Amino acid sequence: MAKKIVVVSLAVSGLVAAIALVDVITGFPFGKFSPVMDICLIIGGAVVGYMAYDTMDDLK
Repeated sequence: MAKKIVVVSLAVSGLVAAIALVDVITGFPFGKFSPVMDICLIIGGAVVGYMAYDTMDDLK
């Protein structure tokens, strides 16, 4: 059960970071409403993704 939660958090963090990156580059989903928020979302997604990846190694 714990490994499934970690995998889902890795997927969601990747999705959030990808959407924010697409918004910074093209302005599609949110129309470049706040580039600072997009950068914070990219950093947050990367941090959560790293933490999930590190936790997956510990759960093996």
